[in-house]
Amino acid sequence: MRAAGVRLGLGSDSPLCGVRDALSNLAAARAERVLDDASLLALATAGSAEVARLPVGGVVPGALADLLVVDAPERLLAGDRQAVALVVVGGRPRYGRDALMAALAPGSLAVSVEGEAQRIEPQLGRRAAAVLRAHPAARQAAWAAGLDLSPAFR
Repeated sequence: MRAAGVRLGLGSDSPLCGVRDALSNLAAARAERVLDDASLLALATAGSAEVARLPVGGVVPGALADLLVVDAPERLLAGDRQAVALVVVGGRPRYGRDALMAALAPGSLAVSVEGEAQRIEPQLGRRAAAVLRAHPAARQAAWAAGLDLSPAFR
């Protein structure tokens, strides 16, 4: 498909469809051993943005950064959500480890993800809490497993 010029990305239609998250898709694609790790990461990032016709983020002088900070790419490629240390979108820290977010985004609020202390941007946390309140069945979706929003969002 790539040789024919077809744009390719790696992701899911929606986590509400039962897929745990994009990391599960990444791990499943890696298990197929059709592409090397660098190609998989390119599909999951710039490739997916291109398919969705979204601007491709990155680190360019003078631009707002879009970053995913991980402990080790191997853990990320294996689908380990705990490998994610920090998510920055448009130059703003949105989600990450407790200590990092407390330093970078002092107004962020505590959440627990799979038993580990994390922090989230308040607006993003309120959105997630609103979805779960409005659609209680969403708690049954695999992506919500292990998610505990702090009392501040309830």
